[in-house]
Amino acid sequence: MLKLRALETTDLDTLYQWENDTSLWDVNGYTTPFSKEALGQFIEASSRAESIFSTRQLRQIIELNEQAIGCVDLFEFDPRHKRAGVGILIYDRSNRGKGYAKMALSQTVEYAQNILGIDNIWAHVPTTNIASVKLFENSGFVHTGTMMQWQRFGNQVFDVAIYQKINK
Repeated sequence: MLKLRALETTDLDTLYQWENDTSLWDVNGYTTPFSKEALGQFIEASSRAESIFSTRQLRQIIELNEQAIGCVDLFEFDPRHKRAGVGILIYDRSNRGKGYAKMALSQTVEYAQNILGIDNIWAHVPTTNIASVKLFENSGFVHTGTMMQWQRFGNQVFDVAIYQKINK
């Protein structure tokens, strides 16, 4: 059974592995590794009930049969304008393409709209990431624009599509 849950201190080693996987840095924009101490502080800050209102970010672990398989983030949360960005990771390739990301995204959108009152959820997706393009399109997000030559992966530059889901 797939569920989303809050970060726990027991997630430290898993987050440390995921956040410091340099193969993901082109997508997430990181350029330096995270220390366990910094990640521990992040987990601690995330455990506060009001954390999304103070940190403007909420990370939840995607758990399948009590095993962490990925995470989903709401970030750049703006309660005044009722919007937030969303990002999702299914870490192990063997768990990709099985609908887990779509289920987790659906649960995140429902939470964002019904609990946080977010009306506009957006995602930036490299146009070359066909799986993510399909995920957002099949989850009711609308392609609203493209930022040309927006992201650099190694020596190449790629366009990034903007996807939005607006709760009317």
